[in-house]
Amino acid sequence: MALDWRELVHVYVELGKESTTDTFLPAWALREKARQGELPEEAIPLIVACLALAADHVTITHLAKALAVFGRRAGLASSLIIEKLRGMHVDDDTSFWSLDGCLHALGHLGGEVVGEFLDELAARSPNPVTRAGSVYQGEIPAADREKLFSETLTRVRGLLAQPEIEGWRSKRTKRQPKRVDARKKMSPWMTRK
Repeated sequence: MALDWRELVHVYVELGKESTTDTFLPAWALREKARQGELPEEAIPLIVACLALAADHVTITHLAKALAVFGRRAGLASSLIIEKLRGMHVDDDTSFWSLDGCLHALGHLGGEVVGEFLDELAARSPNPVTRAGSVYQGEIPAADREKLFSETLTRVRGLLAQPEIEGWRSKRTKRQPKRVDARKKMSPWMTRK
């Protein structure tokens, strides 16, 4: 967080050269800087470029939320976020919340493609949040995921209907992630080195 946004983009790119999963931290810092008003509009194309390189759900979500701060001015990123979401498999709580966060970001970014994508998601059977079935690894029951997903689609449609919208600068949910000690769920043979 102490780095300038340009330095964060540089760190993001450098980390991305070595690993596509280690980029979540600079992406998170960029999101926080955006929410605090420390990202100028000239950062939008660079954040979009970082998003194009993003491969993991968490990084994609942080960057989508950073762009959502700019509202409709960053709408050029909508198609790229949709492309990333089409390839996303919701098979755990992290990917569920990533989909949810990205959909809300799309509501702030806007664009015709977003409405079409929401229609596509609503028409999928089974829907993306319950498709994993028994393979899903997480604490959110299927019925709750389905309800939250439906509420999100409705809320995002409402955001899209607004001709002008403020950027998204705050956390929407009050939910706290459930802390799970992975060691308690593992058999002893799984912890051997």
